[in-house]
Amino acid sequence: MLPVPNFGRTKEEGTDGTDLTDGIVSDQLIIWSDPKAVCWHGTHIAQIKLDLGEIQPIEEVAIRLQGGLAHRPDVFPDHIEVLVSDDGETFYLADDFDFWRMGDREQFGVLEEREVHRRSTTCASAI
Repeated sequence: MLPVPNFGRTKEEGTDGTDLTDGIVSDQLIIWSDPKAVCWHGTHIAQIKLDLGEIQPIEEVAIRLQGGLAHRPDVFPDHIEVLVSDDGETFYLADDFDFWRMGDREQFGVLEEREVHRRSTTCASAI
């Protein structure tokens, strides 16, 4: 993950490296205080790289994201890309989401309501 997750409330004994692939989705409404989640503070970009160990078909990528301020848990990143690779060096765009592109919110089940201000914390739980 780049940059390295840096939000103290979600760090638990150095498990950030496996928290997104352990199959455990946070059951908390606000996930930035849950050690099952991974969070970055003060960054606009977070890269998450998963190595499946071998070439495998991928039918779906699901991730629970939150971004924003503690008093507005519905703030969401503007743009998300899913890139895939056969060799870990050359990556291809598999799919992407853009909050402002017509139809994306409905297709990906993203809430329409959001704040349009600078996000300071971004969190993810179980990919």
